[in-house]
Amino acid sequence: MSVEAFAELIALLPDATVLVSGAGLVLAGNAAAQAVLGAGIAGRPLADLVSSPAAEVEALLRASARTRDAVPGALAVARAGGAVHFRASGAVLRPRRDGADAIVLLRLQPRDAAAAQFLALNERIDALHREIERRRRVENELRAQREWLEVTLTSIGDAVISTDPDGRVTFLNPRAEVLTGWSSAEASGRPIDEVFRIANEETGEPVDNPVSKVIASGLIVGLANHTVLLSRDGRAVAIEDSAAPIREPGGATRGVVLVFHDVAEQRALQREVEHRAASLAEADRRKDEFIAMLAHELRNPLAALRGGLHVLARAPEPATLARIAAVMERQVGNLTRMVDDLLEVSRITRGKVALQRDAVDVVELARRAVADHASRAGDAGLTLRADLPDEPAWVIADATRITQILDNLLTNAVKFSDRGGAIEVRVAASPAGEVELVVRDEGVGIDPEILPHVFESFVQADRTLDRSRGGLGLGLTLVKGLVDLHGGTITAASPGIGRGCEMVLRLPRAPAPAPAAAAPEPSPATADPLRVLLIDDNLDVVETLAMILESAGCSVHVAHDGPAGLAAVAGFRPQAVVCDIGLPGMDGFAVAGALRALPGCAGVRLLALTGYGEPAMRARVTEAGFDEHLVKPVAPTVLLRALRPPEGAVAEATSHPWRGR
Repeated sequence: MSVEAFAELIALLPDATVLVSGAGLVLAGNAAAQAVLGAGIAGRPLADLVSSPAAEVEALLRASARTRDAVPGALAVARAGGAVHFRASGAVLRPRRDGADAIVLLRLQPRDAAAAQFLALNERIDALHREIERRRRVENELRAQREWLEVTLTSIGDAVISTDPDGRVTFLNPRAEVLTGWSSAEASGRPIDEVFRIANEETGEPVDNPVSKVIASGLIVGLANHTVLLSRDGRAVAIEDSAAPIREPGGATRGVVLVFHDVAEQRALQREVEHRAASLAEADRRKDEFIAMLAHELRNPLAALRGGLHVLARAPEPATLARIAAVMERQVGNLTRMVDDLLEVSRITRGKVALQRDAVDVVELARRAVADHASRAGDAGLTLRADLPDEPAWVIADATRITQILDNLLTNAVKFSDRGGAIEVRVAASPAGEVELVVRDEGVGIDPEILPHVFESFVQADRTLDRSRGGLGLGLTLVKGLVDLHGGTITAASPGIGRGCEMVLRLPRAPAPAPAAAAPEPSPATADPLRVLLIDDNLDVVETLAMILESAGCSVHVAHDGPAGLAAVAGFRPQAVVCDIGLPGMDGFAVAGALRALPGCAGVRLLALTGYGEPAMRARVTEAGFDEHLVKPVAPTVLLRALRPPEGAVAEATSHPWRGR
């Protein structure tokens, strides 16, 4: 304790009491002591104030400075009528330590009153010591609590600022220093509005400080939503949390504590969730539109097929029969193309498409595509032009897939162009050293709102009820997926509705390949009828296939399950077998294995005809011993070509690992 604190305590004592340093100087005295020793005693040597020998005074002080127990002694004070003798008792209040002088409490009593008050003095001294110890313990506890609180506020993850009742900063923890840009020492004593500046996240307008609200109301105040902290270096940090009053035991507010934390990451996550929810809702809406459109597109060819069947049932004239056959063939082609597009998009999305890469001349592929689509463009009243260089433009790509891309782009260009318009196909080298293929039309164009999404699934540009342009709208999704697989890019551009569209495909350019050796001329295919065994449990499918093969001059035997087909082999001796995979009981894989094991069947040409067209199924078909995999519905020309392959293909098939087993 300080001298001032001790002086306050001795002022409460009725007896003359002084505080004396170890060097003998009077530090303070109460009113009774000043009445005995005189006024203005502070700072004077005690030996000068009394008439006792200086050696006795020094001995008393020295003995008192060594113990907290009362040391008895005697002092005389000169008066006009003669010396007045006092009993003196001294005890140390603060021993000498760390360079600080000792403080001795010295109590003076007239000798006559000393005996009566001796015990009372000891009791009061003991009480004084107890009070001093109590205050020391309280101070230590307060110091420990303050240190504990500072350590706690420093270690927590939230930012903390405390202020006094006037809103001036008294403390910032390290997290608050980081977020505000102020150190605790720099901010101390400054108004809270200067250190903790906040604004509305959306408008940037200043927001009322919560500390001011707490001081005004005495209540806990939460920060407004969408609040940002404007740090000292100009950063805007999204924050949340609250301020609360610090109360004294009587209820008065002695300060405010403000707790806040950075929620920028939380806000970003919330915005991402909202964006994804909106994207999912949009995708769901597009899916619903797509399903409705798919139903519309499927019903159109089905309606034509049903009408054609109605006409065929009435045995029409040959001319009408030919017209109906042409209509039905076109509509079956439409249905097949729609199913193929759906499956292709699914395979590309799941990464199940494998490319057969080789050196490919894009100029030659473009020339063939233009030739293939010339008739269709002419029938639609369109002019199809090709601007192709004389030199090849080589890329490393899958020629079949590049042709598929071109077919989709040209089909779209024809579909979305009006009569009298023109379509242009151009191949050139891009400034970046790529091969650039451009398909441009003068058709209906693309709405600017649709343009950024034309390559996404379920996005439809033609949203009219009549859907006069037709199609599933998956063509560009297929194109984008195939282009990505090739490591290329494709972009769409359109000045707007009614102003045409331009699709630009870019692929990495490759050097010209070495010249290939000339292939031997294939020998003419035999025209002898084939004996073909058909195994399929679908009666309509197998009957139609039998009619197709018989019309092509084949001898056909039909079986509707695996065991029946195997039983027919010995008597029919087929040269080729067309077998479904999804047969009841004994599936097509089991039929293939059993057939290859029969005598004389090692060289039989075995074709799988199935509705499963994914690559995994193709691999299983090959492993089971089939020579070729055909997907329903198969075109008659494709089926007949598979039954009578070129001689080179037959020789290769004869070396199949299943042969001779």
